[in-house]
Amino acid sequence: MQLFGGNESDSFLVPMLGVGLLVTAFVINILGNRFIGTMSMVNAIIKIGGVIIFATVRLWVSGFALKGFGVSEQSTAGNFLAATALALLAYKGFTTITNSGAEIMNPKKNIGRSIILSLTICAVVYFVVAMAVASSLTVSEIVKARGFALAEAARPALGTFGTYFTVGLAIVATVSGLIASTFAVSRMLAMLTEMNLVPHSHFGMPGTIQQHTLVCTVVFAITLTLLFDLSRIASLGAIL
Repeated sequence: MQLFGGNESDSFLVPMLGVGLLVTAFVINILGNRFIGTMSMVNAIIKIGGVIIFATVRLWVSGFALKGFGVSEQSTAGNFLAATALALLAYKGFTTITNSGAEIMNPKKNIGRSIILSLTICAVVYFVVAMAVASSLTVSEIVKARGFALAEAARPALGTFGTYFTVGLAIVATVSGLIASTFAVSRMLAMLTEMNLVPHSHFGMPGTIQQHTLVCTVVFAITLTLLFDLSRIASLGAIL
């Protein structure tokens, strides 16, 4: 929404952008495994490398001064539990690996390695981003900025370019994450269907069971996107 000069609470564009992204993820998933694998690798390099380089530069410019570190006020037990739930949600991306197990070469060896590697990369990226944000913003400013804190942190040093750069990385991360999740969830649902653990109906659609579960996954996601805002969807994910 920074590209449109707004925020996530004042426009119908958020659900519309979400629906458009889900439709795009559906089309890409239909194109096949090889295309998804190549695209996921390219996106991973862009978003991980871009975030680390940008955050490191931001820290360097600030002289490694950390405005947002330190105790500013006493938190409550409820806030701590909420933060813990969000932290669990932030690291749950590795389940995409386990759900895609049938697509991985030598899964008995590589699934475990992939999970450890993904958690390690996430920890490093999150830590560097936290340092970069804390070098520019106080705790109250971070809370106010919420979902676009990194873009806000970039504004004083890099101006509009920094904002567009972080927004671009966020879009790449969102697109690639959604494509990977759609890929994994639809295949897991197809596997459960083939094991007779989930009831299934073709609803007159042609194609394989996996293609049917892909349609169901995207339709369900679009419904959530239209009915709930991003914070509620994130809360539902944390609870589940």
